[in-house]
Amino acid sequence: MTPLERQIAFDIAMRVGRGLELEPMLRDSLSIMLRQLGCVAGGVFKCRPDHPDTMVLLQHIPHHGTSLRLLEHARQRLLSWTAEHEASVPPKELTLLVQDEEGDPLHLHLYSLPRFGALVLLRPDHPLSHPLRQSLIPIAEQLAQACLAHDRLHTIQAIQSELKLERERAQAALLALSDGVISLAPQGTIQLINPAAERLLGVTRQHVLGQHVADWIRVRDEFDGEPIDLTRLLGLDSDAPPAELARGRRVVLNHGPHAGSILELSLSPIHAADMAQQGMVIVLRDISAEVEAKRTLEWEATHDMLTNLANRRAFERRLDQLFYNARMDGGRHALVVFDLDHFKVLNDSEGHAAGDELLRQIALLISTQTRASDMVARLGGDEFALLLADCPLERAETLARNITDAMAKIRFYWGGRPHPVSVSAGIVGIDSQTASAQEALSDADTACYAAKEKGRNQVQVYRPGDADLSRRKATLAWITRLEHALSNRLFCLVAQPIRPIALATEQEHYEILLRLREAGSEVIGPVDFIAAAERYHLMSRIDRWVVEETLASLHRGPQHVSVAINLSGQTLADDGFSDFLHEKVRECGVAPQRLCFEITETAAISNLSRAQDFMREFRDRGFRFALDDFGSGLSSFAYLKNLPVDMLKIDGSFIRHVDHDATDRVMVEAIARVGKVMGIPTIAEYVERQEILTTLREIGVDYAQGWVVGRPRALGEILPALN
Repeated sequence: MTPLERQIAFDIAMRVGRGLELEPMLRDSLSIMLRQLGCVAGGVFKCRPDHPDTMVLLQHIPHHGTSLRLLEHARQRLLSWTAEHEASVPPKELTLLVQDEEGDPLHLHLYSLPRFGALVLLRPDHPLSHPLRQSLIPIAEQLAQACLAHDRLHTIQAIQSELKLERERAQAALLALSDGVISLAPQGTIQLINPAAERLLGVTRQHVLGQHVADWIRVRDEFDGEPIDLTRLLGLDSDAPPAELARGRRVVLNHGPHAGSILELSLSPIHAADMAQQGMVIVLRDISAEVEAKRTLEWEATHDMLTNLANRRAFERRLDQLFYNARMDGGRHALVVFDLDHFKVLNDSEGHAAGDELLRQIALLISTQTRASDMVARLGGDEFALLLADCPLERAETLARNITDAMAKIRFYWGGRPHPVSVSAGIVGIDSQTASAQEALSDADTACYAAKEKGRNQVQVYRPGDADLSRRKATLAWITRLEHALSNRLFCLVAQPIRPIALATEQEHYEILLRLREAGSEVIGPVDFIAAAERYHLMSRIDRWVVEETLASLHRGPQHVSVAINLSGQTLADDGFSDFLHEKVRECGVAPQRLCFEITETAAISNLSRAQDFMREFRDRGFRFALDDFGSGLSSFAYLKNLPVDMLKIDGSFIRHVDHDATDRVMVEAIARVGKVMGIPTIAEYVERQEILTTLREIGVDYAQGWVVGRPRALGEILPALN
């Protein structure tokens, strides 16, 4: 190696050894070459990895006014040479003659930098000698190696920076995680623990790093409470951890500030590139709050919040179990239904707080009288139930009487005032002959209502074949049917014309009649269900439905049509009905003169003051009222003076035989005469024969209603026809 080669190589090695950045190192190396070789300019080109046929100028040293144009010319010549010679790499050495910007000759020396790019040197006057040119080839190779080393170093540094950034991100994520994370070596020693795990276990990393995990985490089974060997659980004594831990296992923590907490322990093995296990990561998630919330929801789903007794849902599930046990295994069980007497009076007089407190006391009393295997439930409102497994009917009756007797001895005080407490109880046996669980509950309800009617604080046992209880049961069945009809709009309206007997008029007047149309059955008339609806206080809801549907139909119908709607005594006593009626009339925009309300004489007299107030309020607004079934009471004429009515509807029992029964005729004549004197028109219902109509005309009754006048038709058919 010549002294020049040694000098250049030494300078390059020194700069590489100092770890200089690539571009400063190239600039220094170029300066040395230019100075030692008498060159005026030089540059280093680098091939782009994404475009091997493209070279970019990485570093250059201009001198003596030489511009980049010559270096660009050199780059083009280099690329064209490789293209002409179909070479994948530039030649090791190539000398070309070019001119500078003033036209003076310059010698362009190109040297290949293997796997990197090319070196370009520009020299005036004469070219470098052949020996010198050849001696620069190894120097160029050494420079290329230096450049590649710098590239690799730069790549390694970039990777290291990225790894450091990823490590910092992972560390930040570990710090922010609310779950505990512990990294273990293959033998189970702790290598890493995050702050959440430290807080959960009550340890510090200084104490646990390098320690075996089983020495610091002690857990037990959630269900049987047995201690768990963590070494075996994590599979540290085997070749691989158990697969089920990937999904997580619930355990209970035995130590530390969170002892008793329920943890979900999951594990993920750490594998090397050759899939050899290098350790594992444990994740500890405290799920105590979730488990407690789930338990609370499950408890609330099966318990009554006021009394803490089982609710209706849990009761029905247990009732089904006892029914199937009786059916399949011949078990004998009993069901007792309790219903508080006069509970509504307490609620209305003292408020719901008093009622709630009494319900809690009743629940406690029943619970103290029963066995652990019995179920006490609150079915709703003031109704309780007791399910007695493996209990003969006689023992159930004795227990029920003991409970009712204990209830009668309670002295319930509220606001300083005593309130009597009593319950009625209905009992039914559950055995292999019981038709269904719901049938048993229905029978117990029937017996309970029968007990109430016997005088309160009574016990009634349901026995198959009891005619009285069978009738009550049939009536009770209507409750469910009517509730279903209201909820599913199974009621329908028909209308029957009421027409004047003597004089014709263009005004059309109809009475609205209610029918029930259940799936798979014929239309049912009100005579079959009105008594049950009144008995179980459903009439107000039914009347509201009738009013709402009628008003909606009138809104769509002709203006010359008016209707009569029947109102029950329960509706007259309903404090909210007046506001309801005002609101619905306003919504539908129906004139009050088109509405007449029929109130039975019995309903009006049973609550005379309320009936008078209601009738006066709405009569002043233009509505009309008819007194229905007039003459059925002993004091009909006496009460007539006190009721502001617009029409008298003669009781049908006087009309059916008025054409040939002298007594009926006298009664009808008397009512018609009183109506004439008081200026109140009279209406005869049940006019089923022409002879009746003729007699009514002779007597002087004003209006008739019955099959001779017109049969009932669906309201939805009548109004469009009248349009």
